[in-house]
Amino acid sequence: MFDITLLKNIHLFFFKVWKVRSRVNPITIYDRHGDVVLINRGKNSGFSKGDHMLVFSQPKDWTNPNTGVTSRMPGRQVGEVEISRIDEKSSEAKIVTDNGIEPNFVLRKK
Repeated sequence: MFDITLLKNIHLFFFKVWKVRSRVNPITIYDRHGDVVLINRGKNSGFSKGDHMLVFSQPKDWTNPNTGVTSRMPGRQVGEVEISRIDEKSSEAKIVTDNGIEPNFVLRKK
């Protein structure tokens, strides 16, 4: 019999690894064909057919000219996609809403 606490800790560990990986190597659109986008993640990242993802423009770095301090402005939400086809390392998604979706934009699970 499995210890429920151990299973919860294992799940939490893999969730944290997934979050770190998404920051280092973000989930992105690497191509677009009409109303379909190709995504750099698949089943290996826990994606499933029917998952909805929010699409964000790339974050912008800017430097305050008075202080020299650099800040990062998060990207703005530009749409939503639904995973329609999936393999181990990549996915195809149909665009649900589009306000300027482009390759290299970042996706986050809804």
